Amino acid sequence: MTEAQTEVVDLSTATEKNPIPMVIPVTLVKQHGKTLRKVNKDSDDYKVQVLGSIRDEGQRQPISLASFMDEDGNPVQPTGYIIAERPHKGKISTFDEVLLVDGGHRVEAHLDLIAEGLAEFAYIRAEYCGVMSQEDRLIAQVQFNKNRVETTPGEIAEQCGKILMTNPGWTQEQLAKKLHMNKGTLSQLLKINRLPDFAREACSNGDINAANAIKLAQLPTDLVDTDWVDKAKTTTCTEFAQEIDDAKKAARARNTGDAKPGEFVPPSPKVRKAKDIIELYEDGEKREELGLDFETLKYIVQQDDDTMAAARAKHEEKLASKAKGQARAHCLRSAKGFGIEFTPEEEKASGLSVEDIIARVADSDRPGAAEGAQSLTKYVAGLMSGEGMSGDSTAKPEGSAPSKAR
Repeated sequence: MTEAQTEVVDLSTATEKNPIPMVIPVTLVKQHGKTLRKVNKDSDDYKVQVLGSIRDEGQRQPISLASFMDEDGNPVQPTGYIIAERPHKGKISTFDEVLLVDGGHRVEAHLDLIAEGLAEFAYIRAEYCGVMSQEDRLIAQVQFNKNRVETTPGEIAEQCGKILMTNPGWTQEQLAKKLHMNKGTLSQLLKINRLPDFAREACSNGDINAANAIKLAQLPTDLVDTDWVDKAKTTTCTEFAQEIDDAKKAARARNTGDAKPGEFVPPSPKVRKAKDIIELYEDGEKREELGLDFETLKYIVQQDDDTMAAARAKHEEKLASKAKGQARAHCLRSAKGFGIEFTPEEEKASGLSVEDIIARVADSDRPGAAEGAQSLTKYVAGLMSGEGMSGDSTAKPEGSAPSKAR
């Protein structure tokens, strides 16, 4: 390496919003504390989307790094780093160990590829974000990962809980603003941290989707058992939400003395699935067996007389509007054949009415105008009545050439 190939760069200007790009040995990157997302090397997501992608296509997105804080909270930041030109990688940066903010899966992939004997993955592209406190790092990790499909609600909840514990003076509203997250969503997510360990672990592992995890956290903690966790894993969001609401209702009834422990509390009313109701409407024997009133079912599935009449009226209104548009366009073309001119505003749908256009034709001094107006009136009446007109209905001045055959 010659003197001309080296350069000292000041790192003190780096911030999270304006990071300094670099390429460093991947072994310099260190994890600090528990990461937001665990790296599951046995998953297809890691093997195919991370490891396989980097092996075949290279690293597309840089990792994010920051400097450590010492025990007294003072920044331990290198004042500069040396950049050396490397033909196969470009700029290579070397300095003391740095703290990983985002990109744990990419780091692990590089280490695994090195273990496979692929030395070209010894360096990793990174962005240095300056000095970060522990809470800034945790917040950054949530911001990086909250919208990624593979980040589970349990992982987000745990990290948000850590941030609030690290900063006891913060409110949920303050944290929500820092995370650019809805306050209500954050509040619901934090309830996941109250779940028993086995339930919280299922939420963190991704075995339970976000909607069911949040709903499960609404259940009184003493009621959460393995059965509820299994339901959260396998039941649809709508059905699970209804079951949770029923369980909460039963718990309230017992707490207020309206029901004794172990006593059955009827679940809240809920509507059956649409396909089941339609089957009852179509199955006369089943209706009779259940004693269901056919007229009531007709109303429920929108086949009653009033609903059908309204639908028919809407259909006829649509046909009339279409016919009116066709009639107006036809009359405009015919009127222009008599040499009548219209302004752009008059030609618009909101301009002259069909009656006004026919009146203009009748007032024309061109030969055959009176007959043309009568022909147009007859055509419009037939079109609006739904009968239509046969033959050539276009009104023409006398002496004009006949229309071309189709």
